[in-house]
Amino acid sequence: MKFLRTPTFWIYVLFHVGLSILATIAWAKTFDTAWVIGLFAAISNEMILSNANITFGSANILPLLDKFRALRALMEQEIDAISKSETSELIKKLSQLPMDTLRANLTTLLVQNGKQPAEINQELARLTAECDGNQRLLATKLAHDFIQLDPVGAKNAVR
Repeated sequence: MKFLRTPTFWIYVLFHVGLSILATIAWAKTFDTAWVIGLFAAISNEMILSNANITFGSANILPLLDKFRALRALMEQEIDAISKSETSELIKKLSQLPMDTLRANLTTLLVQNGKQPAEINQELARLTAECDGNQRLLATKLAHDFIQLDPVGAKNAVR
């Protein structure tokens, strides 16, 4: 806490407060809405701070920020992996439903999305032809399309 009493710290704080005030004044002359001014002022101040070489006492904080960024990237990868795994499990469960149920659900969703009956019939015929009689592949593809069009409905269909 000794660094709070140093003139360097207070010059640093006053400099950034001054930049924030200048940014707020500049945005206030551009916009009339208070929340927009606050938003842009906060963003501009964050951009200034993120480019600064911040130290805590005599230790540089930027390597710590890099570690947090790496951790965040790792967490995002893990979340993506979990999401893919859950989607895969949902496709497996949905593909075990009767083929008529899958077709009916997919047809309903396609109608809701503005597809014409002729387009729906062509799409289902094309999909059936592409699967070349492989009913498991057709069920998996229908389940995948069902999830893409209505993820919540797909989850509810297997409950």
